[in-house]
Amino acid sequence: MSSHESGLNTDQKTIKTGKNSRYRVYLRYLRKLIWQRCHMHIRHEHITAWGTLLLAAATLAIAIVTCSTDATTRKALVAANRAWVGPYLAQTDKSPNNITDAMNVIVHFRNTGLEPGVKGGITFEFDSMDVTDPIAHIRDIQEEHARTCLAKKPPIEQSRIFYPSGESANYRTAERIDPKRIDWDVIYGKKYITIHGCVIYETFGEFRHSAFCYWFRAGVTPINELPICDRGNATD
Repeated sequence: MSSHESGLNTDQKTIKTGKNSRYRVYLRYLRKLIWQRCHMHIRHEHITAWGTLLLAAATLAIAIVTCSTDATTRKALVAANRAWVGPYLAQTDKSPNNITDAMNVIVHFRNTGLEPGVKGGITFEFDSMDVTDPIAHIRDIQEEHARTCLAKKPPIEQSRIFYPSGESANYRTAERIDPKRIDWDVIYGKKYITIHGCVIYETFGEFRHSAFCYWFRAGVTPINELPICDRGNATD
């Protein structure tokens, strides 16, 4: 091979090597550019996803606060304008002298709210207890009556309407005390009678309850104003 041909081959190899080098540089540049673009796209998607998530969380928090505020506002509105029916005085028509004597309890009610209490009903239950019974046992019975009242469903006979009366007017109901509760121990003051009552009425589209408890002991309690039990009184 002549020196001239050898020089040509050398030049061709140099040219090819230069081209390959430029190709490799170009390929590296393309790979770097593609990687940067993909990385930026992924970062953009991550940022967008987190932004969407944070926006949703903020929207949910605002909705919860708004709902809670609306519920609190409505509760305050109802409490200020609804009917509030409850007893304020209980009496008996006599103190029995014989076990055959009929004895009635008269309870006076008021609606101190602003709306009439409609579809109302009143029920009574009576207990007789020995004056030596443990006070804890007596209170348990009184509280059980109150819980029963608050859980009662609307009365079958919904005939009463309690109009707002403030302190100027009242509603009165009388109920005969169960004759089985009156024995000689009651007459001689060794037992006392508890009067458990429950008022149910509708106001603002919801049925409400008032549980109450009074007690009578012959020779101790005045018949014109029975004392209130220290348990068994509740309302909703």
